[in-house]
Amino acid sequence: MNKPMILVTLDTTQQKTRRGPVPHIILETAYVNAIRQAGAIPICIEHCATEDISSLLDCVSGIVLTGGDFDIDPIHFDEAPHPKLGALKPERFTFEKALYLEARRRHMPILGICAGMQLMNVVEGGTLFQDIRSQFDTEVDHEQIQHKSQAAHEVQLVKDSDLSHLLDVDVLAVNSTHHQAIKDVAETCRINAISPDGLVEGLELKDGGFAIGVQWHPESLDDPDGQKIYDVFIDAVHAYNGRP
Repeated sequence: MNKPMILVTLDTTQQKTRRGPVPHIILETAYVNAIRQAGAIPICIEHCATEDISSLLDCVSGIVLTGGDFDIDPIHFDEAPHPKLGALKPERFTFEKALYLEARRRHMPILGICAGMQLMNVVEGGTLFQDIRSQFDTEVDHEQIQHKSQAAHEVQLVKDSDLSHLLDVDVLAVNSTHHQAIKDVAETCRINAISPDGLVEGLELKDGGFAIGVQWHPESLDDPDGQKIYDVFIDAVHAYNGRP
């Protein structure tokens, strides 16, 4: 069986040098390791012109919308910026929005991780808490200090959700590294995982196919259930490739 190719989005950063800051594109190696372990080939793409998206998706069989060091501009869900709003990367958002919508139109498998899940919800018409500590009463640690290989709390998978059926578990131990979170779930989506404080930890599209987002970073966990999320995603990619 040929290995499918998966488009993986990249983040951007400014690296300090003796001659001043230099733009870099970055990605944690855990993403590519998880995709390779699942039997696919990661193709890593930094945001580019939206007119190139159709050509990009012609070359791959699934997409992973990664997390990163950025927040989503609240203008996209009709709110004013909160004082605790972090760095915005509008070019990345514009590119990934267009990428997501075209992949969705093709019914191509989509996996959204952390900010990638938040982007899915916003593009579908949902909203976000711009800063959890300021806007949501909780004692759950959503910005863990320990390494992402270690779990910070558990999430309950929603019964009869696609994610619960695919993983065949009720509870997962997850890491947590986010200060924003889903507030109002888009009407086209349903919740598939919830943290002990009631915060949304995962969602999926209602209209079938594989379009799943999770708030945690399964690729970084020292837990087989983390890798299993990538395994079932690549299973969906093989099924997508096998469509008549």
